Amino acid sequence: MKIAMVSMNAGPRACLGLGDAEFGGQSVVIDCLSRAMSLAGHDVRVSTERGSPQRGHVDLLAEIELFRERLLAEWTRDRPDVAHAHAWMSGKAAVAAARPFGIPVVQTFHGLDRAPRGRGAAGEIALVRRDEEGTLVRAAARIVAASSAEVFDVLKLGANPRAIKFIPCGVDLELFTPRTGGARPHGAFRVATLGRLVPDAGVADVIEALCHVDDVELVIGGGSRGAGDILADPDAQVLAALALERGVAARVAFAGRVARVDVASFLRSVDVVVCAPWYDSIGTVALEAMACGVPVVVSAVGAHVDAVADGLSGLHVPAQAPRQIAYALAGLKADAALCGRFGRYGVERTSGRYGWPRIAAETLDVYASVDERAGHLSRSGA
Repeated sequence: MKIAMVSMNAGPRACLGLGDAEFGGQSVVIDCLSRAMSLAGHDVRVSTERGSPQRGHVDLLAEIELFRERLLAEWTRDRPDVAHAHAWMSGKAAVAAARPFGIPVVQTFHGLDRAPRGRGAAGEIALVRRDEEGTLVRAAARIVAASSAEVFDVLKLGANPRAIKFIPCGVDLELFTPRTGGARPHGAFRVATLGRLVPDAGVADVIEALCHVDDVELVIGGGSRGAGDILADPDAQVLAALALERGVAARVAFAGRVARVDVASFLRSVDVVVCAPWYDSIGTVALEAMACGVPVVVSAVGAHVDAVADGLSGLHVPAQAPRQIAYALAGLKADAALCGRFGRYGVERTSGRYGWPRIAAETLDVYASVDERAGHLSRSGA
């Protein structure tokens, strides 16, 4: 099968392991999914934006139109059997470019603007996005939802239930493996977060949690800079100031940008990984920690609800709830046996369900299910 993997958001950095690829973002999903499909014998071409999409309303629409023209030119030379668009901007461009050729478009949203979250798009962009997402749920031949929460979100937009398939994000089981020798060497109880340092990532909530639990250290991975100059990052400065104000600065360390190849060792270096964003449509940092045999504490939002079995491979806490994070950490700190059980079950859960070959096979089944009638929906829906 000839597959066009389409993403404006990921950009060429997807192929380099840079940007949000470090934290299991859309770039990693596209890269890992494409490689797994290629290994299964399929011809996968990744189409991305060559630069970063602009934020302005008019500029963004112009960028999408230019991307559509690029896709149209590519598919004129070499028509794919199916296009898989990732996020709404890619979907808007892909559906328009696919229409003249009758190419069916499969859509993955990676979170919708209407999904409950701490921060969404602003102003005119938000209105455009909402309109386009509503159009795409009707225009796409099939919709792949990355979480059960997203299934309900697209149903609320009017999607045909028979068009939706729930397929979670996967995890690279060759890169993310359990640490040897069992638990981390004895020392201070250490927890980590990994991801962007923006407010709705919930890192501030984890810092606040330290106020309510003693003898716990926090290492924060992520940001725009390396460890040596991470405090030049404005987001890191805000978090450092919060830690100082709360009197926990001595227990907080900033690791800075973590290269993709170093993520597994970073996760294995701690006792617990905390993933506390206000919304998470993919949940891969939690999956990667579980695959490493590390217990997780996650906000019970989005893909976390599906990925982490509460009380078996980790603990769920409400979003924006520092005290509940603290209670969870205190319980795990006091119970090494429980940490061990969580770690072992996390490895079993990820190896049994979340390997990329299985995720790719399920996605290929969706592609194969797209018949001529589904292709007609793609041509006429937008």
